[in-house]
Amino acid sequence: MLQWNASAHGGFTTGTPWMRVNDDYPEWNAEQQISDETSVHAFWKRALKVRKTHDALVSRSKYVLIYTCSSFNSIYTITLHFYLHLRIYPLPFFSY
Repeated sequence: MLQWNASAHGGFTTGTPWMRVNDDYPEWNAEQQISDETSVHAFWKRALKVRKTHDALVSRSKYVLIYTCSSFNSIYTITLHFYLHLRIYPLPFFSY
């Protein structure tokens, strides 16, 4: 669980919390992530901006993300499936 900020109880409450916060809450919290250009939050913010500005990266399905990665002599197709039930999706033929 990511705490809100570095204040007592991770910023969740001024009272007695029903669950303890992580010990690293002063260093690892949402407020710190938002202000740090090298944070995980900043990475995903940039990645989503790139994705939204290139039509080829925008998925036509909210349940499947398919992309390819290549190196000098290898090409991989990565398929991420976010649906509870099996779905069949035809994959386009890639000719390289």
